[in-house]
Amino acid sequence: MQANKNHWRTSPTICALSDEERHLGHVVMTGGQWVAYDGTRLSQESATFRVIGTFLNPAAAMRAVEAIACAGRETMLLPVC
Repeated sequence: MQANKNHWRTSPTICALSDEERHLGHVVMTGGQWVAYDGTRLSQESATFRVIGTFLNPAAAMRAVEAIACAGRETMLLPVC
């Protein structure tokens, strides 16, 4: 089994998930909520990242990004963002 090479880069207001070649998604603190974005698909309304949803905590938003961008891959351990 191949090791999972995806990793999160975190700061107090933004967290980004990537592998060795591409950006997979990110979460951003805005307006008191965490907004999760899919970095692998564009929004149907505009040429921006597709919004997955809004969450009250970063861990839930990060799990949503992983569920969309990493479907079928080994579960990742989430850092505290």
